[in-house]
Amino acid sequence: MNKKIQTLIIISILITPFISASLGVNITAQAQQSNITTNNTSLKSIISKGDKSILAKITTLNLATNKIKVSGHLNDNQKSSVTEEITVNITGLNTLITKLDSETDANAAQADVNNIATKFRISGIFIPKIILQVTAYAYLNTVDKLNSAADKLNQKILAEIALGKNEDKAKANYTDLLQQITTFKSETNNALSQANTLTADGYPNNLNTIDLAHDSLDNASDKLYSIRKDIRDSVKYLRRSLRKVATTTDQN
Repeated sequence: MNKKIQTLIIISILITPFISASLGVNITAQAQQSNITTNNTSLKSIISKGDKSILAKITTLNLATNKIKVSGHLNDNQKSSVTEEITVNITGLNTLITKLDSETDANAAQADVNNIATKFRISGIFIPKIILQVTAYAYLNTVDKLNSAADKLNQKILAEIALGKNEDKAKANYTDLLQQITTFKSETNNALSQANTLTADGYPNNLNTIDLAHDSLDNASDKLYSIRKDIRDSVKYLRRSLRKVATTTDQN
């Protein structure tokens, strides 16, 4: 065999492993770089979506805070009770967004994003809770006014009876009115107690509690309608009595 050919064959045999190894290193490096690029792209996407979700929830909570602060149906203590809990959630979300933005691993970032729902449940639990609390507080704030109206009505009925008038229908309405007010207050307190137990950790088992609280408020609303009807009817009976007295006086 020609010596030149033999030399080329030997050289080829000697350098082939080095060429293969070099190619292997290049391929591995390219794959690693590709994985890094993919991970960075995924990480940025996860963080971006998470940030948007958190900021949207913070905006919703800030709007709720502003509405509660200017509400004329709640007293200062009630406003503080609700807004303080909102503030806790906003603080928690701000802490979470800071942590999310500092993540360098896509899996860790995704875990943070998952916590937006599991740790807070703003739409599923907290906003319904706020609505229930605010409604219940507003209802409870009418109880004193209703009792005051009932007391004035009773004084009027007693005054008419003292004059020898028959106010049996007005008295019956007054008795029913007191019972309706008591039930109205009880149902409202039930709703408030149920709402106060709602937490993100209890989801989804506590969804039934939301339904029960709404049922209590619906019952309270029905009682409020009955209360207003009793007041109107009692006033109507008293006015009829006064007209009869006026008619009798004119005839005499």
